[in-house]
Amino acid sequence: MTLVFDSLLCIGLGGIGLRLLFCRESFDAIVLFIGLGLLLTLAWARLSAPDIALAEAAIGSGVSGVLLLEAYQSLRRNNVQLGGAATVVSGLARAAVLLAVLAATVLFLLLSWGVFVLPERPIVLAEAVSENLPDSGVAHPVTAVLLNFRGYDTLLEVAVVIIALVAVLAVRSTRQLQYPPPSMRLSRGVSVVVVPSLVLLAFYILWAGASQPGGAFQAAALVAAAILLSDFKLQNNWARRLWQGAPSLVVSGLGVFLLVALFGVNWGAVLSFPPAHAGSLILLIELFLMMALGVALALFVFALVPAPIAENSEETSHE
Repeated sequence: MTLVFDSLLCIGLGGIGLRLLFCRESFDAIVLFIGLGLLLTLAWARLSAPDIALAEAAIGSGVSGVLLLEAYQSLRRNNVQLGGAATVVSGLARAAVLLAVLAATVLFLLLSWGVFVLPERPIVLAEAVSENLPDSGVAHPVTAVLLNFRGYDTLLEVAVVIIALVAVLAVRSTRQLQYPPPSMRLSRGVSVVVVPSLVLLAFYILWAGASQPGGAFQAAALVAAAILLSDFKLQNNWARRLWQGAPSLVVSGLGVFLLVALFGVNWGAVLSFPPAHAGSLILLIELFLMMALGVALALFVFALVPAPIAENSEETSHE
């Protein structure tokens, strides 16, 4: 049965991937993308990689799916033409498509060639991680790799999110960012129970990441969900000031990461943590990353609210 399940999973991934490549309708492509993410979650779980499976389900399908669906609705509200079979393809566009196909073919051939020239004795990085795990400050190897042994990768990932948010805020100022329509919110009675539970679960996943699957990125998705499901309205002065200062909170996540990274120079290199303080420093980084990334993901959704609704909401709030 395991072989049958894995075979069906591989067929499903390949089938949805091919269908996405030739999909002409934007809404169909979004639904297929979300479905592909869910199948990838199962694939990572079958490969014994629960950390990646959690991140794929929370961010790859969940948050990204919400952003794509909201972007689709925003384009429809503004009467933007959304693809179709009658799209006219220029000669330059055809050349670009052919160039992309050629590049993908070359990449596929190179990767295929690499499989056949692998060394007889495989390189096992897991052994090196296990040997140095006691000095990492955490007990979970994935967290040790992401925030200690290969901290540069995570630092660059956070920087990409910050740059994307800066691009969004360059188009929509913080004063134009308003809370999503009521259709996206839970009732007050339900949100009183659900939202605190999500926040509590986010802190648990953050804390658990030191010894088991979890961490800042998965916890940030839950923080974003709690914000989006909240029933508060931007009619209070404190709420408006909070969201106007939200970009600063997002940048602080990257700032703390950089400060801790530079702090490691005292121990020989950037992002080098002393074993005695490594656990505390990693927890400090992840705490700020959880809040910063959670708020950033929520701001991406806020930016998709139509301008007329945002303006009306702002006028109502001043009244």
